[in-house]
Amino acid sequence: MPCLRSLNIKERQIDDFELVYISRESNELLSKSKIFTDDLVAVRTGKPGTTAVVDERFHEVNCIDLIIIRQSESFDSEYMCYLLNSAFAQTQYSLGSEGAIQQHFNIGVAKELFVFWVPLDEQEAIVEFLNRKNSDIDRSIQ
Repeated sequence: MPCLRSLNIKERQIDDFELVYISRESNELLSKSKIFTDDLVAVRTGKPGTTAVVDERFHEVNCIDLIIIRQSESFDSEYMCYLLNSAFAQTQYSLGSEGAIQQHFNIGVAKELFVFWVPLDEQEAIVEFLNRKNSDIDRSIQ
């Protein structure tokens, strides 16, 4: 079974390059760190706070040293991903991160993050707008 780590987490995407693997038995034994489609995973060490939404490729696999934010009916996972990758959130991570050589971000900091909470329909509209703008930028680059 693949197992995600910080190296695989990029801003808003999961890179399947250089995955590590564990046995199915280990995956079950480590069920607390199993991830599911639409959960979010955030980097703890290196580039703290970098967040991606778990897609179907990684449903029910495990992760190593990542913060898991479980999907919820109260927020849109893509909205939360955009928010957690924003400059506003990144500033909060850096203020709460520890480590002289490599920044390290812990669950305590994650729990205290200030986020902009808007109704679910507004979250979905914001995601649609940002996805459209990102597509426009990608087309311009190509």
